Amino acid sequence: MLAENQVVDSALWFFLGCISYRVISSLVLSARSLLMMEHTVLNCLNVLSYCDSMYGSFSKMKHEFMKKNKPSEQEYDEIDADNTLRDTWRFMAIYSIINSCPARLRGAIKFNDWDSAIKYLNKVQKGIK
Repeated sequence: MLAENQVVDSALWFFLGCISYRVISSLVLSARSLLMMEHTVLNCLNVLSYCDSMYGSFSKMKHEFMKKNKPSEQEYDEIDADNTLRDTWRFMAIYSIINSCPARLRGAIKFNDWDSAIKYLNKVQKGIK
């Protein structure tokens, strides 16, 4: 009788240990995945922000040069096309970041457009998360 209780008791503790291990390892894996995704998104935003500022600087120099030489109507259209290209690039960059994240972790992304992404990046860089 005593041996039966010990076997049942041991089996119960074994299965409870297996279940708790599964739950805890699942939680730890989810937390690691979330942390890794957050670091990856921040690094992507850093690179995109740098690229955007470089494109903006070169575009500004190009437009200033064009304006000094009395631009034609076609060159004014080119300036508008450059701005449209930049806006489209920004949209596609943020869209790509969001869609590249696993569906179950997308809710953790705290932005959905360029302006909110840059505000989020600046907050994180300042440490006001």
